[in-house]
Amino acid sequence: MIKGLNPRPGAAFHPGEVKYILPDVIIEKSGDRFAVTVNDAAAPRLSVNGQYARMVRENGAGRYNDFKPLRDKLNSALFFVRCMEQRRETLLRVTRVIVEEQVEFFRNGISCLKPMNLSTVADRLGLHESTVSRATSGKYAQTPWGVFELTFFFPSGLQKGLGEAASAESVKARIKEWVGLENNAKPYSDQAIAELLSGEGIRISRRTVTKYREELGIPSSVRRRR
Repeated sequence: MIKGLNPRPGAAFHPGEVKYILPDVIIEKSGDRFAVTVNDAAAPRLSVNGQYARMVRENGAGRYNDFKPLRDKLNSALFFVRCMEQRRETLLRVTRVIVEEQVEFFRNGISCLKPMNLSTVADRLGLHESTVSRATSGKYAQTPWGVFELTFFFPSGLQKGLGEAASAESVKARIKEWVGLENNAKPYSDQAIAELLSGEGIRISRRTVTKYREELGIPSSVRRRR
């Protein structure tokens, strides 16, 4: 009877194939710096079959009309390969600027993520914002802190003291840390958390704390009390 039981009963409720994220770029610490490489498994290098290229070179001059269709296809293939290489190079350059701008995140984690917009990267690379947007959309990076979509590194910000700003993700991380340190018998209310963050120089309202807490899946202070 035991042998006839299903060892994976949950599989019946999720018959679909699980799709894992394959990072497009890999960011690794190398000494005091961070090295960026494009993941060849996600974006393999393309090349043109050398046999067809030789046929065009050897016969194209004498029999141009016969080989014109092949020459046209060869030129189209070479143009496509150049476009893919340019796309690969743009992704690499954009990611390197992201690492330079968000270096504190890569060193210390999400709590150090700072606000950044597309124009910051576009200005440094001399590109249009739409180009940076296309280069980062749907692309993922493997970092020392996990796998993140590249758009994750362009968070909005909250005003801090001395003209600085804190990203929404870093504020969420601080809220999570304060909740983890609280007394379970007297958990922090949203207003209390807002005041704690204000003590750190982060100007935030109680309503914003409530919004971020709910996005983190953290229950209210009443439900956390035990």
